[in-house]
Amino acid sequence: MFGKKDRNRNEKSAGAKRQRKRVYWGYSILDYKGMEAYFEKMAGEGWMLEKIGELWATFYRETPKDLQFSIDVFEGSGILTPEETEEAREYRELCEKNGWHFVTSIKELQIFYAPAKENLTPLQTDEELEENLARKKVWRKDFSTSILVFLLTAGLVIFTRIRPAHQMDEYMGNIIYFFYPLMLIPTIIALIRSLLWIRKVKRQGLPEKEVETFFTGRKRQLLINVIATLVLGFLILGIVLDTLYNPHANTLSSLFPALLGITVGTTIRLTIQKIGKKKDDGIKFVIIGFLVMFMILGGFHYYRELQIESGIGDWDPNLIEEIPGDIEAYSMERILDSMGELELKRRTFPVLGQSFAVPKHYAQYETWEVEGRKWEVGIRTYETRSPWVAENIAEGYLDFQMGGILPWLGENWGEMEDLKEAWDVDAFYMTEGYPAILIKQDTHLWIIEGTHRVGEDPIEKMKAPEIERLIEEILGKHHYL
Repeated sequence: MFGKKDRNRNEKSAGAKRQRKRVYWGYSILDYKGMEAYFEKMAGEGWMLEKIGELWATFYRETPKDLQFSIDVFEGSGILTPEETEEAREYRELCEKNGWHFVTSIKELQIFYAPAKENLTPLQTDEELEENLARKKVWRKDFSTSILVFLLTAGLVIFTRIRPAHQMDEYMGNIIYFFYPLMLIPTIIALIRSLLWIRKVKRQGLPEKEVETFFTGRKRQLLINVIATLVLGFLILGIVLDTLYNPHANTLSSLFPALLGITVGTTIRLTIQKIGKKKDDGIKFVIIGFLVMFMILGGFHYYRELQIESGIGDWDPNLIEEIPGDIEAYSMERILDSMGELELKRRTFPVLGQSFAVPKHYAQYETWEVEGRKWEVGIRTYETRSPWVAENIAEGYLDFQMGGILPWLGENWGEMEDLKEAWDVDAFYMTEGYPAILIKQDTHLWIIEGTHRVGEDPIEKMKAPEIERLIEEILGKHHYL
């Protein structure tokens, strides 16, 4: 037998000095007939296949040979099935006895070669059985993967279009909204390719060895991988920018479960294929993998809880920050001076975020003691790049505050047409229950909210003179009066 392990052992001495090269591997499993033609071409040029990975195929320098390659779909394969099972070894030994030399395997495919001039018995002598096996093991897997990825991609794109406000004030959100739709191109190409393949098989049977074309080889997959890599690069950029400039977003923390799942899933699959020896090993590795993942997620959740508790413990009720030089702050003391004796208790200017669409997004929170009572107010300012961005953020905020699909959880916001005209702004909303105002003008958006402390009754509604002074100062500082 000249199997994979035997060949690898023989190469440890003689093959250690062999010249090798790696080439981009872009073939889909549907293109396995195209792979045969490609391997024969490479062997004729003096490059013999050694192994195939996820992205690269390794060839070693050899005397140019006229070889015939045959790739067979192995019925005993599967996502949870090791490559080196006893069944697979018996199958390869049988092929060896018939003159076919095993090279390597990739997923459901077993790759063999023989001298071109030898008239050997085909690996599969029953064409109908071969076609049914290809449909069952190759096409169904390819199609189900293609349709699932397409639906998930399209679903995310549609969701971000329905709720664009949630994607505007963070870098990751911007990238998902503006760049992620590019992923529809490769998913549609893969889906069309899968449908065309089964249509052709139903009409003409399995294809013969064919020269590579766009829809049957690496060029198609290269386009898919280039687009996917481009989008992935943008997403990584979004993570980095949010980590640096929007730490409140906790982008890495929110992505951690998904990244962990992908990592564990990939590790399990590769471990099963490369280390497993029996069919039952797949189930064992999956159970171990899920236990490890749950343990890591449990530790991560505990760590996040400690972080939150630490943040609560560090909260200073008497913190009074200096006014940053790069934001528009508002003089609450002048606005509130008619309400009685005042004392500033707390003032903060948290930078809530920034993005490509929203260069500045910050807040001013103040707590005053007025005649012995707490008076708290916060003003969030969005300086956006276009009126469209400001409008979408305003709509998203109003939808969220009004309860969305659960309206009884929201506040009773009302559009104030008379105040909108009086202040000459694009939008003016106010709540009835407690003082909260939303103002939009051109590319700017302001959200003014009164708050109350836990356990106390809501604070009184702002009096009209104080509201007018605050709005006048906001709009005056931004040159809208």
